[in-house]
Amino acid sequence: MFIRFTRYFIVVIVLLISDVCFGQDNSFMMGYELSAVVDVDPMDAKAAIQVWVEEIGREVNYSTKHKIYNDIQLMLEDFYDEKLDFITISLLSYLKNKRELDVIPAYAPVRGEVKTHKYLLLVRKDSDIRNHGDLKNRKLAVNKHDDLGYIFVNVLLMRDGLPLAERFFSDMAKKVNNSRAILDVFFGNADVCVVTDSTFQVMSTLNPQIGNELMTIASSQEIINGLSFYRKNFSDEKVERISGHVLTMHRRNKGKQFLLLFKADKMTELYHSDLRMLVDLYDEYTLLMKSHGE
Repeated sequence: MFIRFTRYFIVVIVLLISDVCFGQDNSFMMGYELSAVVDVDPMDAKAAIQVWVEEIGREVNYSTKHKIYNDIQLMLEDFYDEKLDFITISLLSYLKNKRELDVIPAYAPVRGEVKTHKYLLLVRKDSDIRNHGDLKNRKLAVNKHDDLGYIFVNVLLMRDGLPLAERFFSDMAKKVNNSRAILDVFFGNADVCVVTDSTFQVMSTLNPQIGNELMTIASSQEIINGLSFYRKNFSDEKVERISGHVLTMHRRNKGKQFLLLFKADKMTELYHSDLRMLVDLYDEYTLLMKSHGE
């Protein structure tokens, strides 16, 4: 009896030691920057993220937790300290911190079969505006949550030696999302808007009159839709297991609901090469700002 108990006790101790020594840790900690969510109500986003994190835990049998950050620096500190295994970050925050970020690219959302979008300058066809040079002292409608669209506008202006947007336009209407910016131009409440091509396509499908009456006078290069990363030394085995869930979430009801809220069709793998045109736009913006003494 004693010998049998001793053998059992030894087996248990060996298993416990193995878990510690060989890293059998089934925890998975995720961080989300709230400003990475564009065109979605923050409260809805928080609720959806909570459900998705729990779903991942059930699917891959990990203890999943998450934290939502308003302060990008706090999130990055936790990431560098390995308190977070995975982060979703806004495009602008990535650009401002890319030199310090040593990461494994994870996933990007797909919209309309592509993981990139373009920024468009839209005006009414019946206006006298034909290019961005005609926009002086006009009213611009922008998505107040999308800083990169605003950067694109300033790059267009500075390329031609024109003033920055706040001095070039007579007024800027900061809208809660891209759809509202489009409607401002459609109904004549603004002269021009900067929005994503994916939103314009959806709006034109829902209301063909929008597509018929508005036109594009400028567009950006292809920009990645969104960014998420694993920390550099995160387990390959865990990445593979979690990816099996994330990349197929569009086939499950809860996954579809999550993607629908964030206006995505599915998730796909992200590669370093996908970031090139995003970085090119920001690098050009930085150089132009310096040359303009800003």
